[in-house]
Amino acid sequence: MEKRTGSPYPRIDRPILAVIGLVVVISTIQFARNDREREWRYYQNEFRSMVRERFGEEKAASIPPG
Repeated sequence: MEKRTGSPYPRIDRPILAVIGLVVVISTIQFARNDREREWRYYQNEFRSMVRERFGEEKAASIPPG
């Protein structure tokens, strides 16, 4: 079995990795939250509503998302 070598910074390794992991998790959550709150979603819903009023539900349902 291989013998592990000790780190020259044994007390600092785990806290630094924990902070880096926490930053990655928080930034991922923030990215997902910001992506859900895009302005274009409001305009897209407003456009579908206008099409629904003028041309009916069938045309509004046929509008592709995005």
